[in-house]
Amino acid sequence: MLGGTHKQQLVGVNLAEAGVMLKTTCPRCREAMELPDEKRGLPIRCPHCQAAFRAPEGENQAATGGGGGAADAVLVVATYVGFGGLLLTAALLAWRMYGGAVPIPTSALIGALVIPMAVIMASWYGKGRTSQPHLVWVSRVAAYLWLLALVALLTRIV
Repeated sequence: MLGGTHKQQLVGVNLAEAGVMLKTTCPRCREAMELPDEKRGLPIRCPHCQAAFRAPEGENQAATGGGGGAADAVLVVATYVGFGGLLLTAALLAWRMYGGAVPIPTSALIGALVIPMAVIMASWYGKGRTSQPHLVWVSRVAAYLWLLALVALLTRIV
């Protein structure tokens, strides 16, 4: 791969002086942007979402960094917790539907209402910060269905 000075000498024109722009996209919000050529490989901020990332060094390289980081991790955990709780509560509902007594005290089920609410709060934390926006909606759907199943279990609808 040729370095910047060799590339400029081969072309015979100083590319930075010619106003060549580097085209890239933000790894977080996927917004397209143009940067001055001298910003190659340097840390920059997206003007749209303010994510910090490193500009690509070459033409065929992607920008690095700026992903959701902690927000992605929080949303992944929230999604797993949401679906795990939903499956457990669905199993308890099925057990009750077929005549079994739920082996968990009502006070514990009431206390369990806090957990899907925490999943919903985590989805609000991740909204706008994540590089995977679909996780926001997936975790919310799991949490709301879990809440609905807990309420059905508590009110003995089933």
